[in-house]
Amino acid sequence: MADINVLMVVDTKNVTQQNLPSTVTLVDDNFDVDDTANNSTTFDIIIPVGQAMSIQFRIAAVDQTTTVSLTSFTQQGTIFTKLPASDNSFIGTALSNTVGTTDKFTINFMVGTTQYSLDPEINVKPR
Repeated sequence: MADINVLMVVDTKNVTQQNLPSTVTLVDDNFDVDDTANNSTTFDIIIPVGQAMSIQFRIAAVDQTTTVSLTSFTQQGTIFTKLPASDNSFIGTALSNTVGTTDKFTINFMVGTTQYSLDPEINVKPR
């Protein structure tokens, strides 16, 4: 079980690579109010200072019928000691010393048979 659960919700009826920030929402169960409703360009993750946290990413379609899946997860920085990876339920571990840092990520996912790439900026903030 992860310490933080992040759900990526995709508006599968309207999604295109060009309008991803407005058709993909990232939400979590992590004590913050800065989820990404209608703009998935930035995302805050709140972790306690001095504590590493496991973070699990999942994906769902707004219509609950279109097939969606996570395919890969990469980072440009060093927030995660272990990058999220596995079938449709990516779990990674964030370092406690990354509080106060920002990192860019690429989350690749499929809607049906079409591949998309979302590049949110993730901010690690202290609890």
